[in-house]
Amino acid sequence: MNFKKQNTKKLLYNYYIVAIILILLIFVSHYYNKPLFHILNGLGSDYLKYIMMFLTAMGDGFFVLATGSLFFKKRENSYHIFIAAFILSGLIIQIIKYYFPQPRPLIELGIENIFYMGDPLTYGSFPSGHSASAMVIARYLMVNHQSDSNNYIYLAYGILISLSRVYIGVHFPVDIVVGALIGYFSLDILLLLNSLYLSSRSKLISGKYNHLTINSIGLVSMLGYLIFHYNSYPPVSMLMNYIAILFGGYFITMILMEFSGYYKLKNKS
Repeated sequence: MNFKKQNTKKLLYNYYIVAIILILLIFVSHYYNKPLFHILNGLGSDYLKYIMMFLTAMGDGFFVLATGSLFFKKRENSYHIFIAAFILSGLIIQIIKYYFPQPRPLIELGIENIFYMGDPLTYGSFPSGHSASAMVIARYLMVNHQSDSNNYIYLAYGILISLSRVYIGVHFPVDIVVGALIGYFSLDILLLLNSLYLSSRSKLISGKYNHLTINSIGLVSMLGYLIFHYNSYPPVSMLMNYIAILFGGYFITMILMEFSGYYKLKNKS
C-alpha cells in the first residue's frame, strides 16, 4: 500500500484525542440538538441555498464513489481501503436507520417552523449517510496525503457537506456528527486492522485494482447518480448533471484507452 508509515503509538494516541472530541460533540449536539438546528437552519439566503444544495449533492454516495475513482486512479494499491470503508460505513448507517428509525426535522418540528429544501423526507434522520460518505473520503485524503495545510481543506470538505444537511432541513446536528464519526472511524478501523494485526503479505483487505476496474466503478457510479439522484433545484441539478456527464465521459475515455492498450499489447505478443 502507498500509505506513509506512521508510528503506531502516535496513531493510537491521535485516535484517543479524536474520540474524546467526538464524544464531546455528540454530547453537545444531543442536549442542544434543536437549538443548534434552528441556528444552522436559519441561515437561509438566496445565494447560500444553492451553494448548500451543491454541497449536499457532492455528498451523495454515487458522487463520492465516482470522485474517489477519479482521484485515486493513480493510487490503486490503496483504493480498496477507500471502497471497503465506503461500504462498511454505508452498512452501519443503514442498519441503524432500519432498527432505530428517527423522524426528520420536517416531522419533529413541523414544516412551518423550519427552512426546508428538496423532497419532503420524513424518517431515517439518524444518522446522516451523506456525512459518513463525505468523511470517509475526507479522512482518506488526510491519511494518504499527510499535510497540515491540506488536512484543513479535506476536513472542511467533510464538515461543509455535513452542515449542508442541517441547512436544507433534512438532518439534526446529532445526525451529522454521528454520521461523520461513523465515516471517519470506518476507514481508520480498517487501516488499523490492516496494519497492526496482519503481516504485510497477508492483509485483511488486500489486492491491487487496475485502472480498468477503477474507471469502471467510476462510470457505474456516475450512471447511478444520473439515474437515481433527484435535485429539485434546476440550476444545481443542471450543474451536477453536467459534472456527472463530464466525469462519465472521462471514465469512458479511460476505459477505451485501457482496452486499446490491451489489444495493442496482445497483437504484439
